[in-house]
Amino acid sequence: MKLTNLDLTNFRSFRGTSVPLDASRCLIAGVNGSGKSTCQDAIAWALVGSCRGTDARGAGAEVLIPTGGKIAEVAVTIEGIGKVTRTYAEKGGGSFSVEGFTGTSAIQASALMMKLNTTPLCVTIEVLIGTSL
Repeated sequence: MKLTNLDLTNFRSFRGTSVPLDASRCLIAGVNGSGKSTCQDAIAWALVGSCRGTDARGAGAEVLIPTGGKIAEVAVTIEGIGKVTRTYAEKGGGSFSVEGFTGTSAIQASALMMKLNTTPLCVTIEVLIGTSL
């Protein structure tokens, strides 16, 4: 599977950014503090619900919302699947959805891992070391 787009809204240092990833190879480069690791964390968080700064269950996600923000949202578009969106509200709670999937967030998350033929742990490792899904 190939990631084709990353949309970040109030996620760490990004207020509203869309990053196209639909080239045959995509390199994210920049000076220290420009958001390279944040993009990596956003992908992991959107797909499995945890990233650096949260625990394995996603607890601590309030640190993902920048000062003044009310909700963090990350959407990752995956070729052949569609848009995967995860949100977290300032006061707790959030949502997870996969375009075209039905059922609870947990059912959709499980179906996504089955469709990707992987596990949440493998997705996290692949995102952190920069390999393809």
